[in-house]
Amino acid sequence: MPNATLGSLTFASNPDTMTLIKKDRDVAWVKTYSSVAIFSWGSSYAGKKLDLAWSYMDTGEFADLEDIQEADAQVVFDPQDGSGRTFNVEILALDGEYHLYLKDDTGQYRKNVKLTLLIMSEAAS
Repeated sequence: MPNATLGSLTFASNPDTMTLIKKDRDVAWVKTYSSVAIFSWGSSYAGKKLDLAWSYMDTGEFADLEDIQEADAQVVFDPQDGSGRTFNVEILALDGEYHLYLKDDTGQYRKNVKLTLLIMSEAAS
């Protein structure tokens, strides 16, 4: 399976974990004196938060994610999950920890990287 993409960034490896992408049902309710009033707007991808996590990520790739976050604009996320769907998303949060040295001296990495995306809409096919 190809690697997921976010805007122009193709991830070097797919996330170790990712929220299942499915529509959420939007419902509000209030208890009345003798019953319950319920309001339902159906199911939608819009407003769903996606949590993606990597054990390790190259610092260059992490910096690319920071650049996308700093641009403060919607980008297209293609999870490459076999559904064929892509989504317009905003980055809500990006975090990780320093992992400065590896024994094989292959480079600088971030560990425990967590990326939170907010789905704004399903992208046009």
